[in-house]
Amino acid sequence: MEGKEIIALILSDLGIKAPTFAKSIGLKYQRILDIQTGKTQKVSAAVADAIIETYPQYNRSWLITGDGERLKDTTSTAGQLSKNLSRGVPYYNIDFLGGFDLIFNDSSTVPEYLIDFREFNRATC
Repeated sequence: MEGKEIIALILSDLGIKAPTFAKSIGLKYQRILDIQTGKTQKVSAAVADAIIETYPQYNRSWLITGDGERLKDTTSTAGQLSKNLSRGVPYYNIDFLGGFDLIFNDSSTVPEYLIDFREFNRATC
């Protein structure tokens, strides 16, 4: 399967147009257009990683080669809340009540978990 077919299937699945798709995965539209027109024959590993970061339901190997299952098997993890502990922005579960005057904040300095959300991951503050 060629890259243009892979992109066409993804766009059909998501019900969006290529410019919207490119923006959602953080790439320039020209990269997606090059795949759609056949200028770029295959989806590169970098493009596949960008797609998976936003749309994790797709198999990386399918994106790169066009072989195998398009979607990951999600039945084994359905209904389970998964908190990312290796990538993302730290989340500290802190409750501030009336300031620090008389109440001591005994919150840990270790984050409870990491928020793995594309726009949060780019935060620099």
